[in-house]
Amino acid sequence: MGTLRIVDGEARRSLPLATSTLIGRGGACLVRLRHPAVPLYWLEVRWANGAWSWRALAAEARTRGGGAFVGSGWRALTAAGGRAPRITLADDVWVELLDAGPPRPFLTDVATGDPVPAEQVDHTLEVRDDAIVPLSAEGDPAGGLPDGAVVRAGDRMVRVHIPTREPDTQGSRLDLAAPDLELQIDVEALTARFMLGDAEVIARGACVRLLDVYVAAREADIPAGGWLTPDDAHAAWLARGGPPDSTTARMAWERSKLRAQLSRAGATGLDALYEVRRDGDTVRTRVRVF
Repeated sequence: MGTLRIVDGEARRSLPLATSTLIGRGGACLVRLRHPAVPLYWLEVRWANGAWSWRALAAEARTRGGGAFVGSGWRALTAAGGRAPRITLADDVWVELLDAGPPRPFLTDVATGDPVPAEQVDHTLEVRDDAIVPLSAEGDPAGGLPDGAVVRAGDRMVRVHIPTREPDTQGSRLDLAAPDLELQIDVEALTARFMLGDAEVIARGACVRLLDVYVAAREADIPAGGWLTPDDAHAAWLARGGPPDSTTARMAWERSKLRAQLSRAGATGLDALYEVRRDGDTVRTRVRVF
């Protein structure tokens, strides 16, 4: 995903890029700098037409950077001479493009502005390649969070950043909704291999143990149709070696972790993996047929 390296005096860090990223000292900036030479709103970096471009919003005379002109005040943020493209304000204030890939969903800490890794919030939010979905949505993309939303994730407040573009499926390696999708589970190694022709995606970890629970229920048709309540799934999870101190709430968490893992590996059709049915206050879940 698009990533900037930031040099702000003696401080150095790397941050993901949103579709439009404002850089400066102002509180509204996604990339907030502290150096006194930086204007409140210094730069805007934007993803458009499959590439990154930039423009100076202030301190134009002191701002140095290359790239072909691509619009009114906009220049392409592209590499030249084999080095990462850089925009400089002073000897100790500059940014450069580390990763020229397209923007992807990510989270930042509201208090600090720092990016929040997906694994730090995966008990609350499902961070996919094209969306961020609360666990309460049970994987339904219609319940995904909008760009700019502020939500609680554990003991911190986070801001959601969603690219304002259509999901890019051209790089998809595998469609989970394909009728001829194959699945191989190794419970000992906790790996699940999803295969479609020559393409494959591998998931790892405790979420594989829970996937095996749902697959076994579907194959045995017990309960009917393989529909498991959270209590059913939890009991089978414990019987297969799940941590004894885990709760039924972890079942939704592990399903979410599996979808997020597969999404980041390039899979699409994530919502075909599990089906959810509500009977009054009872929620039942089953895996698709493989």
